[in-house]
Amino acid sequence: MGGSFPSSVVLTVASVTAAGCAVAAVLLAGLLLRERRRHHLAQTDWQRDSADLRDRLEEVRERLTALERTSADHQYVITDAGLLDGPLGDRLTTRPLPPGTEAGSAGERVLALGHGVRRALSAESRNRIAFEMRREAKRARKSRRTETRQALREHRSRARESG
Repeated sequence: MGGSFPSSVVLTVASVTAAGCAVAAVLLAGLLLRERRRHHLAQTDWQRDSADLRDRLEEVRERLTALERTSADHQYVITDAGLLDGPLGDRLTTRPLPPGTEAGSAGERVLALGHGVRRALSAESRNRIAFEMRREAKRARKSRRTETRQALREHRSRARESG
């Protein structure tokens, strides 16, 4: 048995290999086209979203400039709440309430609560609380030591008097 293959086997293997490579190339080309199409669709979505955001930003800017123009005509008294009439008579204000909010509304209370929570959880507050806790622990320790010493003195003096 020699080590040679008949030429028909070699041609068959070569043609199968070539066909396999062709199929693989077609599959890869299909995958590449699908990914390219998907990327193009995503890009158009991003462009559409970006345009929407630009439009919304422009609307917000227009509303802000309109509010600034209308609020420039108002004068605010922050020294005497008694001068204010209406539902805000008992509150001090330095700027107008946003449209759609009422004094003491649920949204206003939620915003106030959120502000308080953010402030309470800030690093500055946590550090201050930790400092106060350490200081209180030291004070309590010192107080216990003082009380213990006083109790020992009283016990020893009673022991001397009785013994």
